[in-house]
Amino acid sequence: AIAASYDHTLGLLNDGSIVAWGRNDTGQTEVPFPNRGFTAITAGWYHSLGHKTDGSVVVWGANDYGQADVPPPNNFLAVSAGGWHSLGLRNDGSVVPGDRICLGKRIFPSRMLGSW
Repeated sequence: AIAASYDHTLGLLNDGSIVAWGRNDTGQTEVPFPNRGFTAITAGWYHSLGHKTDGSVVVWGANDYGQADVPPPNNFLAVSAGGWHSLGLRNDGSVVPGDRICLGKRIFPSRMLGSW
């Protein structure tokens, strides 16, 4: 898999590790240790997310708007990164937005939002 953002890129290798390249002014290409067990990747403008086999999410890079804060419990079916926000899909079908999604504007129907 590959995920491209504003000016950095992530690649998910067959062994479950992530390679990252491009601009790194906020640590968005510095994949945290241990770099293994990933099944999916997504990239925001200045942050990156990896989804692991156990459902947990690892986030690194910028956190100016809470986009790198993972709410408990750290267990998701899927994740996605936007420019300055992150989203997680829970087992119950709810969508959990980052702390200040889209620079403070929650744009999802209330029936989709999970508790943060």
